[in-house]
Amino acid sequence: MYLRHEVAELLSNEAMRIGDKYNSLSIEKIEPAEPHSGWRFEAAAAGAGWKFAAVHDTVTVRCSDDALKQAVDFAILQSPQIEVLLSEGGWLRIKRDLRGYIVVRYRLGRLTLGAAVEGEVILDIKAGDAFCKEFSQLLLPQYSNGSLMPTGPASSKAA
Repeated sequence: MYLRHEVAELLSNEAMRIGDKYNSLSIEKIEPAEPHSGWRFEAAAAGAGWKFAAVHDTVTVRCSDDALKQAVDFAILQSPQIEVLLSEGGWLRIKRDLRGYIVVRYRLGRLTLGAAVEGEVILDIKAGDAFCKEFSQLLLPQYSNGSLMPTGPASSKAA
C-alpha cells in the first residue's frame, strides 16, 4: 500500500486536520466554550481530474462523554477501535491495524436531503499517535475558564 505523508495537526484547542493535500478531514468545534457545542466537519479527496468535497457546519457528537472515554481507551491501547456517532446518520469509525496504523473512516450526511459522503484517512504510527491525543483533546468539555469543571452558582454549591 502506498502512503503519502499523512499529518495529524492540532490547529488550535478547537480544531484539527488529518490527511494530506489529496485526502483530508478537518474537525472544528463551533463554540468551544459550550460543553455541547456543534462541530464543523470538512472532508476532501482529490486526484488528477476529479475532486470530492463536503462541508457540514452543524454536526452534533452524540454522547460526547462516552466518545471521550472511548477515545482515551483507544489512545492508551485498551481498545482496538472506536465509533463516535454524529448527527444525521453520520459517524467516525477509528481502528488501529496490526502495524499500528490508524484508519479514520467517516460519514457526513444530511438526512433531509438524502445525501452523504463517506471516506477514510490512513495515518502512520507517528501521525496516528498525534491524532489520538488531539482528538481526545477536542472531545474534552471546555468551559469559559479553560478548566474541565463548570463555573458559576451551580458548581460552587457542589463544592
